[in-house]
Amino acid sequence: MREAQEEIDGSGFGLEGENRDQGEVIEGTYAVTFILIAPGHGERDFDVKASKDSLRVEADGLALIRRLRCRVDPSSMERAYRNGVLSVRLAKAF
Repeated sequence: MREAQEEIDGSGFGLEGENRDQGEVIEGTYAVTFILIAPGHGERDFDVKASKDSLRVEADGLALIRRLRCRVDPSSMERAYRNGVLSVRLAKAF
């Protein structure tokens, strides 16, 4: 099993291979939403963890860590996987 883990400075994910998707972080007034296009998976294929300033997504032997530009409340995490798109929403911590 191929394993890759790379911590990123906020510019994107460090996925290796042909299907490189960096994901997108959308920062709103009260929440941060992370979107990752990842077709061919099920919702339970993703292990998603959040800390105060980062988001970690694991699937298929890959661990992707995304640092966030603001602090978030990890306990507020809501996630969904629909039509090949993983979305994770976190409330901002004020």
